[in-house]
Amino acid sequence: MTGLFYYDHQVVDVAKRVTPSDQGELEITDGNRHCLKQGSLRVERMVRGMAWLDTKTHDALVEASHFIQTLEHCQGLRVGCPEDVT
Repeated sequence: MTGLFYYDHQVVDVAKRVTPSDQGELEITDGNRHCLKQGSLRVERMVRGMAWLDTKTHDALVEASHFIQTLEHCQGLRVGCPEDVT
């Protein structure tokens, strides 16, 4: 599952109901599944030209940084720039 997640104050109660993974972490996917079952989750599919970059490790963060740097330098795009949003 990919996406950008925004939660209201009820996310704390949802997190309390989630069982930690084998790594002892609360997985966002489990929380999302709970919200989906409750009917409180709105999903929008990512369209072509969008990318999800998982940055939960140092290596993944470096890879994401290189990806963004390549887009900006080679494509002439600015990523995450509010002035470019219409």
